[in-house]
Amino acid sequence: MKRQNPKRVQREVRKEMEMAKLKSVKTTQAQEVLRLELEKNKQLKKSLSKSEKEEQLQKKFLLRQTI
Repeated sequence: MKRQNPKRVQREVRKEMEMAKLKSVKTTQAQEVLRLELEKNKQLKKSLSKSEKEEQLQKKFLLRQTI
């Protein structure tokens, strides 16, 4: 049996536990839709903030190049 990185194993276990928790909880269809919408918005915000950070880094780089 191959040894795995303990941090990776912990992440995998946490993901499995989270999925099991989501499946075991009885939710209404409206609650499910809200949860999915929140997750989608979270991902969108994360990607937007990442692009904004890249723009800021690019501006700083250009400023340093002109000096």
